[in-house]
Amino acid sequence: MSVPVLNGASPYSDADGGNGGDDVGVVEKWEMPEAAEPTPENIERIKKAVAKPEWRKHVLSPMWVGEAIAPILGLDPEADKDQIKQVIRKLISQKVLKTIPGWTATRKPCLFVVSSDWSAPVPPTGAE
Repeated sequence: MSVPVLNGASPYSDADGGNGGDDVGVVEKWEMPEAAEPTPENIERIKKAVAKPEWRKHVLSPMWVGEAIAPILGLDPEADKDQIKQVIRKLISQKVLKTIPGWTATRKPCLFVVSSDWSAPVPPTGAE
């Protein structure tokens, strides 16, 4: 937050309440916004969106599950990344979604995110 120091000429006053002097940046308290609460309709849409084991838990993955969930909640996957991660954690803790171990096409282990009622095994693309 910018705060005027009031070290300028006394008779002069500018629009932000200062006197033409310097402004300094100061720290102010920031609180993380609450995660959007998905509606029952959105939860069903999310479960359908992650029906196949292609969405991954890791945020740096090109198939990050947040990319599938964000449009459903009206969020931007880049700008609202922290809020989306919070929603994903909440849906996993509420057992709406679950993670299952699997392998990428390049034979690296990863966690896929699927609907909690999804029970088919992940194809072992790199586990041989």
